[in-house]
Amino acid sequence: MKSLLKRKEGFTLIELLIVLAISGVVLSVVGSFFISNYKLFYRVDAQVTVQHQAQSAMHEIVYKARGATGFIGNPTETKVVFKMNGSDNLTFEYNKSSKILYYQYGTKEKVKMAKNIEKFNMEKILDGKGASIIITTQKNDSKVEIKDNFYFRNK
Repeated sequence: MKSLLKRKEGFTLIELLIVLAISGVVLSVVGSFFISNYKLFYRVDAQVTVQHQAQSAMHEIVYKARGATGFIGNPTETKVVFKMNGSDNLTFEYNKSSKILYYQYGTKEKVKMAKNIEKFNMEKILDGKGASIIITTQKNDSKVEIKDNFYFRNK
């Protein structure tokens, strides 16, 4: 019995240092894996966000403007006005400083359509029977440009 109490067991300092070094290497490998996946997630999230914003804005513009009878005046890079058949005019307005695109029927309240808009451009095509639209959205390093043409149904 006395021999068991006198016997001392444990780890040497060298063994503890080796375990700490191995643990440090394993943790750094696992940590770098998580950090790279975290960065990739946010890059992909930004790309999906700007693509969704651009596609939603384009879809809504085409859907609403197709029912117009034509333009009122010439489109600018910040404002486009459409003459609607039997109702209020339809206005799309781009605020460059806030990067937000709005639409408005007549004198009703403006409605926010999309954000992160870097560029909004609309031009008349086919002698005003339709329009060519370019929308560019950007968030962080992700940038998407979408182009589309549409023709008025009531022209």
